[in-house]
Amino acid sequence: MILVAYLLRALLAYAVSTATFSLAFSPFKNQQQLASQLITPSEGSDCDGSGIVDPNGRCNGDGIIDDPVSPPDKDRDGFRFENPSTDCKYVSQMYIWDAFKHMEKDVTKLFVLVNKNVNFRVMGHHPIAGHYKDLMHWYVNAMMRVGNVFSEHPETFEVNPWAIHGGCNDPWSVAEVNFKGLMNSGDRFDIINVWVTRWKDDQMVEMRTYVDSPEIINALHKNEIWWNGTTWRDNLHQFGVDCHYDLQSRKKKDPRTLMPQLGSKPQDSPSKIQGHTPLGDSNGIHLSSLEANSGAAFVRRLGLKIDPANAPNLHLFAWNVGARHSPQLSSTTGRALPIVDLVSQEEMRALATVFFEKVDPCYGFIDRDSLFQRVSRRWLPKSADSALSNGPYDAVLCGVAAFGYLFSRRQAIPTEVKLIENARLMLEPAFLSETTLSVDIIMGWVLRVAYLRMTASPYAAWMASCSLMHMIEATGLHLESSSDTVLEQQSTEPCDPDIRRRLFGMARHLNVWISFELGRSRVVLHGATSLPPNPRPSGYTTEIFNLLPVSESLDPNSTTQDLPDLESALTNVLDVVHIQPPLILVQCNLMLCIYRRLRALNSVISGTLLDRVLSLAHKGLQAAREMVALNCPWHQAANVPFQVVCTLLAIDNRASLSMLNDAMRTLREVASAYDTEVMREAYNTAYLLILLHQRRKEEDTRALGDVLRDANSTSSSAPQVVAKEPLKESTYSLADYPGFSWLSDLVIDMPSLQNFDMDHNLVNEGPSALPDTGL
Repeated sequence: MILVAYLLRALLAYAVSTATFSLAFSPFKNQQQLASQLITPSEGSDCDGSGIVDPNGRCNGDGIIDDPVSPPDKDRDGFRFENPSTDCKYVSQMYIWDAFKHMEKDVTKLFVLVNKNVNFRVMGHHPIAGHYKDLMHWYVNAMMRVGNVFSEHPETFEVNPWAIHGGCNDPWSVAEVNFKGLMNSGDRFDIINVWVTRWKDDQMVEMRTYVDSPEIINALHKNEIWWNGTTWRDNLHQFGVDCHYDLQSRKKKDPRTLMPQLGSKPQDSPSKIQGHTPLGDSNGIHLSSLEANSGAAFVRRLGLKIDPANAPNLHLFAWNVGARHSPQLSSTTGRALPIVDLVSQEEMRALATVFFEKVDPCYGFIDRDSLFQRVSRRWLPKSADSALSNGPYDAVLCGVAAFGYLFSRRQAIPTEVKLIENARLMLEPAFLSETTLSVDIIMGWVLRVAYLRMTASPYAAWMASCSLMHMIEATGLHLESSSDTVLEQQSTEPCDPDIRRRLFGMARHLNVWISFELGRSRVVLHGATSLPPNPRPSGYTTEIFNLLPVSESLDPNSTTQDLPDLESALTNVLDVVHIQPPLILVQCNLMLCIYRRLRALNSVISGTLLDRVLSLAHKGLQAAREMVALNCPWHQAANVPFQVVCTLLAIDNRASLSMLNDAMRTLREVASAYDTEVMREAYNTAYLLILLHQRRKEEDTRALGDVLRDANSTSSSAPQVVAKEPLKESTYSLADYPGFSWLSDLVIDMPSLQNFDMDHNLVNEGPSALPDTGL
C-alpha cells in the first residue's frame, strides 16, 4: 500500500508539471506557427526544394523565393538579384556580378578590382592552391596558369555568376560562379567555384575561393607541359639543354650539373667565385645560340631581371594581331573548289584593288596588269576560246582575295576562311608532285606564308616559310639564268626575271624574320646568284630587300658578332630615313633586334646613339597607330609596340620611361581595334612588366628612405643641402653605363653633382674625394 501511494503521488506530480509546462510553452508555439505562415516558402513552385541552383530558372539555392519586385536584369543575362539596391555602403550585387563577368574577356580589370595587397586563399589540394599575399603572386601562379589552358580557344571561355549573396551594406559577399570553355587539349571545362570576398573601397581585399580539385588537376595535367612555370625546365630550355627523364637512372641528378659551361675557360673566373654577375641582359646567353635574336627570349630575360618570381614565361607575345578565325572553322577534308565558285568577278576585282593599294607596295611580287587580265579570262564561259581553266593560278587568286578581306575587314567572314582553306588544298599537294613546281605554285606559297605570318601561330608560319625556301631551291628561282651548274632546274614555264627575283627576296625576308623571332634555324640556299630586283615607281619592296643583308648578318652563325660590327649596323639602319609606315615598322623592328644583341653583349651605347634609338622607336609607335587607323594589320603593328615597351623598360632612364605612356597607348589602340586573345595577352603582359618594374622602384625608394631616416636619427640636426648655381648641362650621358640610368637622372636633378668625375669614381676602386654637395 505504501508503494502504491508513492506511485500515485509521482503520477500526480508529473501530470501537474506537464500541464504547467504546456501552458507556459503554448504562447511561443503559437507565435512560431504564425511566423511559419508568414515566412516565404524556401523555393518557388517550380523548384523541388533541394537547394540545387538552376541558372535558367528561379531556383537559386538560397531557400528564399525570388522577390517579385526584383525582375530579371536584362543587361546581365536575366540575373535576379536578392538585393537590387544601389544605395550601398560597400558594393552592390550588380557591381559584384560585373566584376566576375569582366574576367571573361578582359583580365586587365582584375588589376583595378583586386587590391594589390589582397589576402587571397585558394582552398583545396591542387597545383594552384595556396595562400597568396598580393595580387601579383596570385595572378602569375594561379590566374595566368588557368587562363593559358584556354589560350587556343579564348572565344569559348565563359564566366557566369549563378548566385550572389551579401554585399551592399555587408562587406562580405558569397558568389557561386560557373567557369567553362574549351581547353587547348580539346576537352570541355565546366566547374563551379565559390568565392567568399571582403570588399573595401570598391576592391576585393580578402578572398577565399573553393575550387574543384580534380577538375583543376586534370586541366593542368592535360594542357601544361610542366606544372610549375618557374622550375628548372624553363631555365634549361633557354640554354638549349634537352630536358628529359632518364629511365636508366633511378638517381635524380642535380639540375645544375646540366647547365652548359658559358665561359671558354674550364675554371670559374674570380668574379664568379665572388658571386658577381655581369651587367646587361646576357644572363649567360650565347650569341651563337638560336635565341640571340628572339624577342621572346628578350622579354623573358627582362622579366627575370625585374622580378624573377613573377616573370612571364617564355612566350612570343604580340606575334601578330591574332587569329582571324577559329581553327575549327577550317575544314580538313574535301577538294579544292574553283575560285569562280567562291567569289564573283566583281568581288575579285574589288579585293584585288585592296591588295594592290595596301599590300603590294610593301610586298610587291605580282604583276598587276597580268593578274587583272587573268581575272577577266578566268570568269569567261568555259566555251570561250580565251577562257582560263581551273589551275594553279587559282591559288594565287585565292591568296590575293584573302588579303583583300584581311586589309578591309576587322573580322573575318566565312568567304575569307573558305578562300584560305581552298588555297591550302591546292598548294599542299605540291609537296608530293614529281614534276617541277610552277611559278604560280611558288607565288601562291609566298602569299600563304605572308598571310600565316599575319594571322596564324608562330610554328605554322615558320614551317611554311621553311617549306617555301626548299621549293624555291627545287625550282631554281634563286639562280640567275647564267648560273653555271649542272644541277640547275628550271621551271616548266617562262618567268619574268624581276618577278623571279622578287619571289626569292620575299621568301628570304619571311623566313629570316620568322626564324629570328621564333629562335629557330632558317633555311640558307648556298650558291644563290639571284640579283636584287629592279625598283618599281609605285612600290617600295626593294627597300625592304635592301635591309636583307643587314638582317642576315644577324644570323647566330654569322661571323658578324663583335661589337664594332653591330654598332656599325645599328648606325647604318638609323641613318636610313623612311616615310611609309610599313617601312618604318620594318626598320624599327630591325633596329630593336640589333639593340637586343648589343645589350646581350653588355655593350656601352653612347648617349647620342641611344637618343636616336628612342627617336626611331617613337616613329615606330606613330606608324603602328597609322596602320591601325587604315585597317592594315601588318604583324609589326602588334610586335613593334610591345617590343618598344620592353626595350624602354630595359633602358630604364628618364627619357625611356617618359615614352612608356605613348607605347602603352599604342598597344592599347591595337588591342582595341583587333580584340583577340593574342593582343589581350600582349597588353596584359606589358601591363604586368610595368607593374613589376614600378614595384621594384618603390622598394628601392623605401630602401633609400630607410637610409636617410637612419642617417637623420643619428645626427642632432638634419643635413642641409645648399643649392648652387646650375652649371651648363653636360653632354655626357650616363646611359652609357648599363644599369646606371637612374644615376643620370640624379645628376640632372642635383646640379652640385655635375662636377662629379663619374669615370674616376666608378672605375677606380680606391677611395676618392666626394664632390662638394654642401653637406
